Amino acid sequence: MSKFMLARRVYDSLVKHLEEIKKSNAEIVERYYPSQTPERREFEEFLGEYIKNIEELINNSSSSDSDDFSLPMSIMGSAVTVQDVESEEIHKYLIVFPEDFKLEGDDVSLFSPLGKGLILKKVGDIAVISVPAGIIRYKILSVELDI
Repeated sequence: MSKFMLARRVYDSLVKHLEEIKKSNAEIVERYYPSQTPERREFEEFLGEYIKNIEELINNSSSSDSDDFSLPMSIMGSAVTVQDVESEEIHKYLIVFPEDFKLEGDDVSLFSPLGKGLILKKVGDIAVISVPAGIIRYKILSVELDI
């Protein structure tokens, strides 16, 4: 991973987010998947990968006094701006845990097909997402931490 320059507030928020996820990892898994199922194991693997990606981002970043809240990849609590590859329409989604989901906003649950398809994607990536209406392809235009 290359070196990133992050706004100090973004960097500090990432460090705090990582600490919270690591501290409550088992509780998060238990909350959403109380039984030992294949989905639980898949989510545990995802959380491990998620933590690893956040650690790498922090370790490969330095902070500045910038007011730019951009991130190189999407994480929980980030606003992801995408462009539909086919229609060229632009959409913005905020990736959240289910309990933080708000119908009236642009929230997308981490557990929805869209949330799963967008999480940990890097700016410039094409996310291919299977939704009930078919397959959508979104180019990741930007990611900002929603603070």
